[in-house]
Amino acid sequence: MYELACGLNQRNRLTVVTNSPTIVCQLQRSSGVTVLCTGGDLQKDTFYFSGEWAQRALSEIRLDKAVLGVSAIDLSYGISTANHAEAQIKKMITRAAKTRIALADHTKLGRRACLRRPRNGHRRPRNRLRHRRKIHRGPA
Repeated sequence: MYELACGLNQRNRLTVVTNSPTIVCQLQRSSGVTVLCTGGDLQKDTFYFSGEWAQRALSEIRLDKAVLGVSAIDLSYGISTANHAEAQIKKMITRAAKTRIALADHTKLGRRACLRRPRNGHRRPRNRLRHRRKIHRGPA
């Protein structure tokens, strides 16, 4: 997620909602980016905000796009995470967003974590994931 935030510094008229103090710090000097932080309980091991305050903030917003870092992506199991507090925040973000984008590197593909992100009746990313995976494999 940090690498994505670094690429947003030059954007104009963009609002970023985050529960990550690291991303807030990265984007603080970007004049074209407005940064909104959820606040909440700081998870010191992973350095992000969660808990009731963060959930309350997220329940009050609507997003055009949500980009979520994920712990694991499996074609049959879906998107998952190993942390309950993180799963709750991601659930709130996916409810608030029109478009949801999972951000993961190749080490997350084909893996399962213990908490699955609920699909809430939305279309599964199965076909799109397979398609992008083929595109990004490179020369054989």
